[in-house]
Amino acid sequence: MGTSNWQQIPFCIEAIMKIAPARVLDVGVGFGRWGILVREFAEVWEGRVFKDQWTIRIEGIEAFPRSVGAYHREFYDQIHIGDAATVLPPLPGPWNLVIFGDSLEHVTKDVGRSLLSTCLERADYVLVNVPLGDGHPQGEAYGNPFERHLSAWDVGDFDSCHPVRRLLMRDYIGRPYGSFVLSRADPKDLRTSLYAPVSVFSNAAGTGGDLQSLAAESGELRAMLDESRAEHEATQRARTALRAEFDRLAASSREEIERLRAAEQAVRNAEHAARAEVERLTLALSDALAREESLALQISELQSRSAHVEATLQAEIAAWRLRLAELSAQLVTAQDRVGFLTALCDRAVARLRGGLA
Repeated sequence: MGTSNWQQIPFCIEAIMKIAPARVLDVGVGFGRWGILVREFAEVWEGRVFKDQWTIRIEGIEAFPRSVGAYHREFYDQIHIGDAATVLPPLPGPWNLVIFGDSLEHVTKDVGRSLLSTCLERADYVLVNVPLGDGHPQGEAYGNPFERHLSAWDVGDFDSCHPVRRLLMRDYIGRPYGSFVLSRADPKDLRTSLYAPVSVFSNAAGTGGDLQSLAAESGELRAMLDESRAEHEATQRARTALRAEFDRLAASSREEIERLRAAEQAVRNAEHAARAEVERLTLALSDALAREESLALQISELQSRSAHVEATLQAEIAAWRLRLAELSAQLVTAQDRVGFLTALCDRAVARLRGGLA
């Protein structure tokens, strides 16, 4: 994933068509854009429409194997898997065109300069597309560690790389971006035949037109760099503000976490107290049940004893009633005898009275 800009496409396609390469090396294949564009504009546009008619040998270098799919094999004759710093130097070459399509920023500056030097020695042309300045930070993406940006490039970095033409532009979010055609010999004379909105590098140093062009471009580039610095400073201020907001939110979050932890501890304490109370009540209930069972046994014993006492009382009452009936009968008999005796006494008295008379 580079920071490529669509504005580079016509410039690069024109360069490819005018170079008309027979051998191409694509450093950092990625999605495979440059292999496809070379096939379309250097093969199909030349009438070689079908694959069995293609004559250009296109090789590629890709450090992340998963980026290479089956469709890449349809456009590339060979793809070398590995880090370009290791893979490129021993490749046999030579090439008519080497393409660095958004790949230089993924290596260190020293490695990038070494790769450019090697390719300029072994290729007619080197085409470079690269973000400019330090406003393009990027880390690892979709599991690919080679997506990290390890270097930042400026226009001046290519002054010693035999520049032929260049196109300066801005990417889709306004950051500076450049396309550079480099060549030691410029065999196809792209210095004068290739269209570019700005900047022609001339072999004849000191001509007025070139000085005016360079002065105008220098002013434009300075304005772009000033704007980039302003954007960078604004970004830094925004980062500082975001950092302050982050710190504030972090502090607030820590306070909220502490509050929640305190609340959680309070809940745990309440839960512990509740469990202790439940255990106490459980013991109390168990004791009450035991006491209830004991009282039930006592009541059962009392009821049994009450029934026994009641039966005994009933038996004694029945015996007393029987005894009372017997006494009543004896009393009647005694009364009868008393009445009989009284009658006898009354007769005896009457006799005695009669005898005395």
